[in-house]
Amino acid sequence: MSRRLQRAFDKWLDLEQRGQPPVEADEALRQVFLGLPQIPLPVGFADRVLARLGLAAPAPPSFALRVAVGLCLSLTGLSVVLLPGTLKSVTDLLMAVSWIEVGTSALVGFVQRVAEGFAVWRVVSDVGEILATAFDTRIVLVALSLSVLLSAGAFRMLYGLMIQGRSSRYAGST
Repeated sequence: MSRRLQRAFDKWLDLEQRGQPPVEADEALRQVFLGLPQIPLPVGFADRVLARLGLAAPAPPSFALRVAVGLCLSLTGLSVVLLPGTLKSVTDLLMAVSWIEVGTSALVGFVQRVAEGFAVWRVVSDVGEILATAFDTRIVLVALSLSVLLSAGAFRMLYGLMIQGRSSRYAGST
């Protein structure tokens, strides 16, 4: 320990023992800390200390969890957009003249939504039928298979090019 650091340390201890005002003792302690040598810590030191204490940082969330959170946030945003119309419908429903009108309008709305669902299902069914007919021919199936193999090879080659420039060292010690 250097003499300057030892003097600052002794001054701090003396002020603490004499019960001097906390401001003076805190300033003396600050001088002690300023006198300590600056030692750069090795990379990953904090992670190793936390792991040793059993307080290791949790693993990053999995891809499935990220997708689920993203979908939940998207649905929340969609519900915020639809909320004013829904609230207006509910207040209109509560202000209805009679419950018979409420039941009738609910039934009509339900039937309309089912009809819209059938219309959408019809379009999806037509698209599926067209795709099934196209995939039934051998030339289309061979062309699709070759394009999948070519794409997989190209992605593998790109992955190999990306990995060549990477290093296992994240940060250098300063």
